Amino acid sequence: MKTDIIRTRIDDDIKKSFDSIMHRKGLTASKVLRNFIIDYIERENISERRDQETVEALEQVKLGSVVDGDVVMSWLKTWGTDGEKKRSL
Repeated sequence: MKTDIIRTRIDDDIKKSFDSIMHRKGLTASKVLRNFIIDYIERENISERRDQETVEALEQVKLGSVVDGDVVMSWLKTWGTDGEKKRSL
């Protein structure tokens, strides 16, 4: 796997705090920052997917493809009962 270096500038106070935490936990800056970046990418991907799902849902609303809230609540009340209804959407 090819790797690359990312550099950034931060205030001395932030760097000292960061170094102190890493030292206490026995971690390296490289490992911590790599994990931060991976987590950031995952959050952004989730956010983008939710945004797309919202756009798609709004299109369905515009097309009139919606289910009345009372119908949904009635269906949910059957969950876990002997008379559980199947989704009819």
